[in-house]
Amino acid sequence: MANLRTIAAAARVHVATASAVLNSARGNTRVSAATRMRVLAAAKMLSYVPNEAARSLRTGRSNVVAFLGGDLRNPFFAELTTALEGELARLDMQMLVSHVTQAEPTVIERAIESLRQQNVKGIVCWAESTTSIRQKKKAGDLTLPIGFTRRERPGVWLDLEYAIQGAVKEMIRRGFRKLGFFFPKSQRESPSVSARSESFIAVCRELSLVRPLLASYEGESWDLLSSIQGAGQVLKDHPKIEAWIGFNDIAGLGLLRCLPQKSSDRVLCFDGTFLARCWPGSPTYLDLKITEFAQTVASVVAGERNAKQLGRRENWVRPSVRC
Repeated sequence: MANLRTIAAAARVHVATASAVLNSARGNTRVSAATRMRVLAAAKMLSYVPNEAARSLRTGRSNVVAFLGGDLRNPFFAELTTALEGELARLDMQMLVSHVTQAEPTVIERAIESLRQQNVKGIVCWAESTTSIRQKKKAGDLTLPIGFTRRERPGVWLDLEYAIQGAVKEMIRRGFRKLGFFFPKSQRESPSVSARSESFIAVCRELSLVRPLLASYEGESWDLLSSIQGAGQVLKDHPKIEAWIGFNDIAGLGLLRCLPQKSSDRVLCFDGTFLARCWPGSPTYLDLKITEFAQTVASVVAGERNAKQLGRRENWVRPSVRC
């Protein structure tokens, strides 16, 4: 692997000169333009990759951004992680991926503190709907909360109430009046489940729907087999429910698996991941606009946009229903 010594030898310069050129010496007037071009050409020819850990220790700066997301077995977080990594790379930043399988604030806070020890440029944290992130007082520190929300606060947000309202209105448009919300019981107390279920009930009441139902299944939010098993029982126990909104794609696809394909219009999947988009029968799903969301997050990390301004409701990313 090429290092500064091999680059310097290829460019016929001193190691210190190669270091000055390759380690952010844009304002360095001691290196001539011709020498700089020779060093950069040698670095490109030898596929030189800088040691970011060493650079950050030396300069106190880093181009590595940590992303603290939810369980990567959940297809939504897998897609979001990929999209965000691509957007950061486009802005010449690298991403360090971490994840938590529990949404408790104390678990998230411990994970954030651990990431802060890595000398990263900033931390992007999936904060669900009600989790608070304690900001570090050190100047220049960036801990950016992202996720679904129902209230204005600094960060980059997907509009939760708009998403739920769009889902319910779509089912009403299809002629359904008795709706259910299907979610994993293991996460009943998590901010994500409580916020979505509360929003679902509130929207149904606002639109004068009779007795909306909350129904759960045993299992994790990423466990499709548990969702299928639970959906079979829920559909049997609640035959009068005309249509369902799944907590995420896994919950929605569990319902679809237990219904005849001709009844696919009775289910709306929440996350709109590749699983929902590729499922037989083309089920309805919420397009969470993951690419747009990732672009917005990356622009805040790069300093191109202000997280406080994006915390205002009119700037939130709004999901849309896709059939």
